[in-house]
Amino acid sequence: VSQGIYFLLLRWIDPADGLVAHLLSLVLLALAVLLLVILVSRIAGMRAAIIVGLVYACLGSVPSLIAWVSLSQDLLAICFILAAFLLRDCGRNTLALICSALAVLSKEPAICAVPVLAFWDRLVGRRVLQHENSIVPYALMVFAWFLVHPGIQAMLEDGLRGRSMGYVRLTQPSQW
Repeated sequence: VSQGIYFLLLRWIDPADGLVAHLLSLVLLALAVLLLVILVSRIAGMRAAIIVGLVYACLGSVPSLIAWVSLSQDLLAICFILAAFLLRDCGRNTLALICSALAVLSKEPAICAVPVLAFWDRLVGRRVLQHENSIVPYALMVFAWFLVHPGIQAMLEDGLRGRSMGYVRLTQPSQW
């Protein structure tokens, strides 16, 4: 999403100096803080939400998210995964699944949040009906990600001791 769509649009909108990209990063950060505040307010109340939002907005890494345009993919993943959490909490499971897939497509480490989404009802203390199974759609999404991920493909082709490590094709550490 970030490489194929977002950066392509940015190059078209602002090919010269990147000011628009920095402003959009600022908007994405504000959106992430807003989504986080709304989510935490639903779970723990407004006082906790305000504290969490302020702490998140003041983290030491936040200026880097704005300063480096390439980190907009991190902001996109953060916004999509927070939207997925919020949608999951509202019971909008299909939209939550779509947002989580968009988060993973924006920045791969978002895959780590998928178990939280799959077990959301249990984690927030909701009663889960036996016929409800929120794990399967997320498991299928992770499986699909494994099928198309270039790093997994390289590992399957070459094995762990093959000619490459990861999809960046690093050679064996003994050769460094």
